[in-house]
Amino acid sequence: MKDISKSKLRYYEKHGLLMNIERDAHNQRVYSQKDIEMVSLIQCFSLLSMPLKQIKQSVEKLSRDEAQIADILEAHLNVLKAEREIVDLRISAIEEKLSQTK
Repeated sequence: MKDISKSKLRYYEKHGLLMNIERDAHNQRVYSQKDIEMVSLIQCFSLLSMPLKQIKQSVEKLSRDEAQIADILEAHLNVLKAEREIVDLRISAIEEKLSQTK
């Protein structure tokens, strides 16, 4: 986990995205392979512009085995496609208005 800052890891913990992180004898955090995979997934969700609240819900569902990663990504893809349609409509409206003013 060289590409993520300590502060970002603490942020994930503070917001309940990373839970039950083990500590060693010196009270330093010890991340398991599962924790590392979860961090990677959280970063992926974040890059996809998934809201923090939705990331947290997704992480909780994955932790309880109530969802699969593909299901979560598919649902978010549908949201992004719907948002794209709205943006495309707005762009078309602006372009039409611009063409009328020239």
